[in-house]
Amino acid sequence: MKKVIIFLANGFEEIEAIGTADILRRGKARVKIVSITDSKEVEGSNGIKIIADDLIENISEAEYEETDMIAFPGGMGNAMSLANSEKVINIIQTFDKEEKLIGAICASPAFAIAKSGIAQGRKITCYPGLESRLSDSEYVNETVVKDKNLITSKGPGTTFQFAYTLLDELGLNSEEVKKDMIWNN
Repeated sequence: MKKVIIFLANGFEEIEAIGTADILRRGKARVKIVSITDSKEVEGSNGIKIIADDLIENISEAEYEETDMIAFPGGMGNAMSLANSEKVINIIQTFDKEEKLIGAICASPAFAIAKSGIAQGRKITCYPGLESRLSDSEYVNETVVKDKNLITSKGPGTTFQFAYTLLDELGLNSEEVKKDMIWNN
């Protein structure tokens, strides 16, 4: 079973985090939501609180080695916290070096991914208005952009397309999930 870790801090965009986790789980991925704060309870940008599965400090190197993809929802508070976490930046760099899948949506490409340095010279998208933060990258004005192992998307309204693309990149069946969710019927 494919394994995905989704990282959250306070200020995460609820639709991007929960929608992505839900769609990936429907597609039979094993999803673990990990808080990068000192609490499993994390509050979204619209005041919705969730309980993460674990804390980043509890994730072992062995667990990262068993993980096929890492993903980063947006929300300005979340994106800035991710970018300011040395541990998160190191994880992004390690996954990229190992050519493992990395997904980021909304503000996270412009903050965490940009700060990690892995976006340099790559095609990337992000929340409209944050393109200037991607000066080392080739900004592409599309819903979802894939460049090698990096998959980026624009924002809350693109969550479904983003999550379906992540399923496809994991080699899972997005078509079956789309059908069950009555996508584009």
